Amino acid sequence: MLSSVINGMLTSTKPSDFWTINPSKCFAELAKAKTTQQRNGQSVFNHTMNVLDSLSLKSETTLLAALFHDLGKTEICVTFDQSKFPNHALLSARIVRRRLSSWQSSQELIDKISRLVNTHMFDITIPLSHKTISKFVADVGRHNIDAWFILREADSVAYHNHSIYCQQFIKPFKIKIKNYLNQLPGTIKFPSGDANTDVSINLDGK
Repeated sequence: MLSSVINGMLTSTKPSDFWTINPSKCFAELAKAKTTQQRNGQSVFNHTMNVLDSLSLKSETTLLAALFHDLGKTEICVTFDQSKFPNHALLSARIVRRRLSSWQSSQELIDKISRLVNTHMFDITIPLSHKTISKFVADVGRHNIDAWFILREADSVAYHNHSIYCQQFIKPFKIKIKNYLNQLPGTIKFPSGDANTDVSINLDGK
């Protein structure tokens, strides 16, 4: 099942086509997302499809993280003034573990995707201490950092003034994480450069 899902999304003209052209392929949680509305009037399903198509790098990891990142919203009863779906990241991570286990995925992949999904709402708009950044990296996993930023950037496409959000928050946060990783013993050192330069922070290990 997992291989057919990944291959289907990768070989379709757009990843979303795999789910929209053949709706019968949708698993239960994704099908339920069609009737779960967000504050902007867009369904969780439509938002998920947009995130899949907006990924700057489409791989097994990023596609699965995007596919599951908001499905926990379908398990929350939301009133009119509760637009942020509290704890939906945690609930989405539980769906990851349940669904990927049923697809007979490896424990390593389940751990990787659940980490990305559980942390995708991390608040990058507030001042962050060294301790908080350290915990963030530990929670995401150093080997997952690149994928986390790819997911976060694709997810933010739905935000009002997306380009401004990326410039003011995502890029500076990426620099902070790069600087933190550069200080860790035994890690690859990144080249110095303009703080606005988009840098790769892909590291081996956990």
